[in-house]
Amino acid sequence: KIIVLSVCVVWTNSLSAVEPRELGLRPRRLASMAYREPNGLLRPVVEVWSSGAVRAIELKGSRQAPVEIPHPDRFTAVELQELTQSLDQDWKLGELTTEQLARQLHIASQSRGMSADIPNAAQTEITLSRNGQEHVLVCPAVSVLSKRFPEVVEIQQVQLAQNRLLNIASVAL
Repeated sequence: KIIVLSVCVVWTNSLSAVEPRELGLRPRRLASMAYREPNGLLRPVVEVWSSGAVRAIELKGSRQAPVEIPHPDRFTAVELQELTQSLDQDWKLGELTTEQLARQLHIASQSRGMSADIPNAAQTEITLSRNGQEHVLVCPAVSVLSKRFPEVVEIQQVQLAQNRLLNIASVAL
């Protein structure tokens, strides 16, 4: 009598974005981006889930009466891995804090004599979820500040991440 035993080994590292449903793991949100308006209203833009699900949110209506229209999309395992690689290793967003970013912008503001304060600007909120922990990075007027302070590496990294997440949302819309 011959017994055939088949073993499936699933290897992942801490940056892995793939959690096979057949292992009984629930998908978790890997990355999301939203804008916080000056009045405090949070307007979600995109969410990317470990299952590959992408949810882009079309923002319609006014600030007083916002309307969110969700649009689903799907990422492959390779696309998920590329996104987490960019966010975590290339741009190191998981290591960057809102306070560090603000400090670097303040230093650049002082040395250039240009303000890093943009009145009535919406804030970009990028949330990363890794190993059960959420890491939120907040920055106002990312596009303006990245152009105003090109020497600040941290704002350039946030700009790259914002552009990538906006691109994901645009494809889904």
